[in-house]
Amino acid sequence: MLNNGLDSGWAWWLCLVLYSCGLLAALWTAPWRRLFSQRLLQHLFLGSTVALIGFWQMRAGLSPGLSIHILGATTMTLMFGWDLAVVAMSLALLGIILFGRQGWASLPVSGFLVVLIPVSVSYGQHLLIRKFLPKNFFIYLLGTAFLGSALSMAAMVLGTVLLYSLADVYPMEKLSYEYLVFLPLIMMSEAMFNGILMTGLMAHFPDLIRTFGSKHYIDGH
Repeated sequence: MLNNGLDSGWAWWLCLVLYSCGLLAALWTAPWRRLFSQRLLQHLFLGSTVALIGFWQMRAGLSPGLSIHILGATTMTLMFGWDLAVVAMSLALLGIILFGRQGWASLPVSGFLVVLIPVSVSYGQHLLIRKFLPKNFFIYLLGTAFLGSALSMAAMVLGTVLLYSLADVYPMEKLSYEYLVFLPLIMMSEAMFNGILMTGLMAHFPDLIRTFGSKHYIDGH
């Protein structure tokens, strides 16, 4: 999705408004005091942001805006919460632009599709599972981490197809042939990537995961 081919028109302005509102909300609600007071959390936040820049530069695709790459949105969301995940992924997107891999005009569209949609889907799915299912280690791992990753990727891809189709950037036939057909494969890849990362974090550093809480999911308290 990075280096998209949509840099003007009503769809661009819509993405600009939605992404700006989401980013401002994230900046307003983020736990800055906690972030600035905990050195380990700062290192984890900055390290994850830099890692995203590297992962996002490894992508494949034929047409602008239809590239395939790891998102990492679910891991970021579960580790830092909705607000800090939006901020961290926005910083990673800014890094991609500063490295010259895409232009400034693509920021609103990429921010909306690559950052805001997958992070919101991941966090919403986490809230639903926490509300309706027991607090269990394996439910969190399989339902929130693995399934959440697949759903976030699906939401990003489907959002891209819908937006590009309505904005007449590409015909639906091209979107289906070059992008939508790979949806099951990239959903599985995203789920495996995020699931493996979250498994390691949950096993060795559960207290670093903001949405986890080892007392609830491991100790059963």
